[in-house]
Amino acid sequence: MARGHRARAQPGTMPSASGALPALVWDVKRRRVYLDGADRVRWRVHDCALRDGRVVPIGWTPSARATHRVFRTAEGVYRAYAFTRGEIRELTASRVDAQCARAKPMTRRPCAAPPSG
Repeated sequence: MARGHRARAQPGTMPSASGALPALVWDVKRRRVYLDGADRVRWRVHDCALRDGRVVPIGWTPSARATHRVFRTAEGVYRAYAFTRGEIRELTASRVDAQCARAKPMTRRPCAAPPSG
């Protein structure tokens, strides 16, 4: 789905507006990005940085400062993917889906919601 397109579906619903999976859904109004994964689950995607042993949210767009990409379902299931040094952080459906598949499950909420800016 093209950047700047407002999401029509609510988190947790499937499939994406295009019907093809995996797909990214951009909700510009609420500043959120969702992955409709090949696993047929909708994941909210946001980038975070690890500082002093804590996960700190960066935002809803990719950032070179990010050390992790966190995935969350509407039901509260969390996964975290750790970027390798120099890894590209761009948001493409296939790249983000592969990261989600390799992400490790988390047992607790990693951080507060990403900043709105």
